[in-house]
Amino acid sequence: MITDSVHVRAVGLTKSYGGIRALREGDIEIRPGYCTGLIGPNGAGKSTLVGCLTGRISSDAGEILLNESPVSFRNARQAVDMGVVAVPQELAVPAGMSLGQFVALGWEPNRLGFVRRKVERSSAQECLARIKLPLDPDMPVEALTPSQARAALIAQALYREARVLLLDEPTAGMSQEQADVLCSLMRTLCDEGLALLFISHRLSEVERTCDTVSVMRDGSIIDRIEGTDLTVAAMVEHLASGLAGESRPVPPTPDLSDPLIVVEGLPLQHGTASFTVYRGELLGLAGLPSSGVEAAFQAITGVGRPAKGVVVAGGRSIRSPEGAISAGVAYLPPSRSDSAILDQTVTRNIVLSALPTMSRAGFLRQRQERRAAAPVADAVQVAPLLDRMMSSLSGGNQQRGLIGRLLMTGADTIVLEDPTLGVDVAARAAIHDLLKGLVASGRSCVVGSSEPEELALLCNRVLIFRSGQLVQELTGAEVTERRIIHGITSHEKVS
Repeated sequence: MITDSVHVRAVGLTKSYGGIRALREGDIEIRPGYCTGLIGPNGAGKSTLVGCLTGRISSDAGEILLNESPVSFRNARQAVDMGVVAVPQELAVPAGMSLGQFVALGWEPNRLGFVRRKVERSSAQECLARIKLPLDPDMPVEALTPSQARAALIAQALYREARVLLLDEPTAGMSQEQADVLCSLMRTLCDEGLALLFISHRLSEVERTCDTVSVMRDGSIIDRIEGTDLTVAAMVEHLASGLAGESRPVPPTPDLSDPLIVVEGLPLQHGTASFTVYRGELLGLAGLPSSGVEAAFQAITGVGRPAKGVVVAGGRSIRSPEGAISAGVAYLPPSRSDSAILDQTVTRNIVLSALPTMSRAGFLRQRQERRAAAPVADAVQVAPLLDRMMSSLSGGNQQRGLIGRLLMTGADTIVLEDPTLGVDVAARAAIHDLLKGLVASGRSCVVGSSEPEELALLCNRVLIFRSGQLVQELTGAEVTERRIIHGITSHEKVS
């Protein structure tokens, strides 16, 4: 049992980047012997709050209290020295060292400038035993599985004498069995007197692990749930932004006699997935990272060729991005910076896929480019911007130009991930209308989004991926924000 426990309380933490308020009046309490959950949609401000609590980010206002005494962390090392340690979501495990060396990394015992390897190994082994990780501290760290690497990061925090442990999505990518082991470990650490903060989208784990939960939205803590009120159903209700999808008009029924993409036997972490995309359909693929949804996107766009299974579009097997385009499937990744050529015009960005047909003797014919781009620009509502540089446009207009590029391929199916990421409300609505118009004209769209609300507003049908499986299909009036959140985060059935 820890005798020198640490109690953390944040009061009124605020942080802005430019004119954007990432954190406003962030209040949270992390008590010894308790596990505090922190939940919220992507972009809610969770990472900013943790950054302020661990010295990675300096807040603009507010204060942090350790055992009711104000502190100011200038950097992460200072926070660690005072017992506040974060276990990050990213698994950055360096190669070329032993597990014991990794556990002690940055805090190696030394005498006269020389590392005391025997002391290091012994202390690391004690920390590994404490978290019930029966591994040899001399094993190479690159041999760790992802779940073992996550546990090793917790051992590293204990080696650094953590009294407050902040865990950001620690069970991401784990099987249910692995996640159960880690959640049990978290409860054990609480029983020893540590103060834990547990950030997760997997609400079933939050329910059974946490004593209290704080809910974040738009940079603020909007509510707290504890005691008998702490249920998955209550968390879903707090996470849902409103009535998106609850009373929406049901989208037109797709043409079930005209399948555009057929996926059969796609291997996932647990089992396989089979589904069909029909003409006139807006199909949503929903899931947390490592849920299996990534494999579905990779398969239908040819980015990743599955070892087994069949993916067919337009009568052709999809085995590469080029093959997907030839089969009538065009893909737009979530990052505009990876897709847009910012130092070129909107025209050039739209016609990019057709440029080889618009050159003579190695020279591009700009008039032909503009003539080809004009009807597509009309369709995506950027016609007045054809001569502008992409870098000069708003995020929403850049995205519409990139959707125009997909249409230039003549694709029957448009595949987009986070199509409105980083755009304002008006641009978001315009892009939604554009996608609905494409479907009404006889195409299909497959959409992924980190915002369940967006899928509820857009889609005829949503496939739910969770823990490496395709677990649920929502159709028509079943497609609501509440049901999507429940499906991707919880093993419970929603009523």
